[in-house]
Amino acid sequence: MRSLNKIYPLILSINEQYKLRRLGNRYRDKVRKMDRLLTGKGVKGLTPSQKREVDNYWKRFGLKVDMNCHRVLTAVYGEFDVRYIPEDLFFTRIERGGIDHSMLRVYVDKNNYKKLYPKVKTPDIVLKAENGFFTNEEGEILTERKAIEYILSGEGRFILKPSLLSGGGKRIETFEIHNSIFKSTKKDDIGELLERSGKNFVIERMMEQYPEMGKFHPSSVNTVRTMTMWDGNDTRALSSFMRFGNNGSYVDNFSSGGMICGIDNMGRLRRSAKDMDMNSYEVHPQTKERFAGFDVPRFGDIIEKARELHREMKYFRFASWDFAIDRDQNIIMIEVNLDGQGLFPHQMVNGPLFGEHTERILSSILNTDE
Repeated sequence: MRSLNKIYPLILSINEQYKLRRLGNRYRDKVRKMDRLLTGKGVKGLTPSQKREVDNYWKRFGLKVDMNCHRVLTAVYGEFDVRYIPEDLFFTRIERGGIDHSMLRVYVDKNNYKKLYPKVKTPDIVLKAENGFFTNEEGEILTERKAIEYILSGEGRFILKPSLLSGGGKRIETFEIHNSIFKSTKKDDIGELLERSGKNFVIERMMEQYPEMGKFHPSSVNTVRTMTMWDGNDTRALSSFMRFGNNGSYVDNFSSGGMICGIDNMGRLRRSAKDMDMNSYEVHPQTKERFAGFDVPRFGDIIEKARELHREMKYFRFASWDFAIDRDQNIIMIEVNLDGQGLFPHQMVNGPLFGEHTERILSSILNTDE
């Protein structure tokens, strides 16, 4: 038993190193694919002097970084900067080192939002599925048959989301109930929907968004993504962008065909939005609404709310919050992301994530001197 106690930590360490290596390779491969896409578009690489600048900058932190990230972001954002954070470094050391993994599943579970985040409004939940057990909005435990009856007793539009591991808008479905009749684009019934949705999900009433938030793409609930950081003393907002659906989609996720536009410190949209293929748009391709200068409703309040919420969860160095504005201009927290939060979108529309604080933040996190 004593020998096993010595070996077990070593096995865990080797397993963690293997995971980190795979994680780093995954993000390096992702950036290389983007680099090849830009090469196909005739975009030039970094100059020799720019490469030396990147090398010299990151040497002070004892690191040699993959420059594909700098090349891609220089082309997409339109400015060269040595302070771009490479994705493999962010996800294997900067983000991962600031996560209490024992608490992760609890804090990202949409079934827990109303209990864990009482200081902000969250979507109205009609039905929760937790480990295969159904609960309605009054907290009553239901059999599957009763759950189906309960849903069919409602009226209006609804959205089903996995309560865990729901990144990128995947496995999200919408449906309507009118006079106890279920209508879905899948052409199935409510029982089949519940069966294929697994053991952990939520069914929410579709919220009606504030008209100004919907004017770019009315069929999706368009949200503000804000990344915050707990630095050991307080929280700070690092970067924000607005997300829009496209082509009539009901989700606004970047990885599901949507587009994003950076938000400046004054709460206004920047000149152009980007899609996943790094195409740039000065107007939304469907509605022809211009992005530049649009004042994001309640942006200052959104930032303060994100910082306030993060102060209550110091288990995580970084948090990425998705907020919507409902028809009464209430701030609605749609989702919080705490692991694999999405770094590239922030830097492609707002520049280096840490901005003027890059050296101080990196020095603190990487345990080096400025």
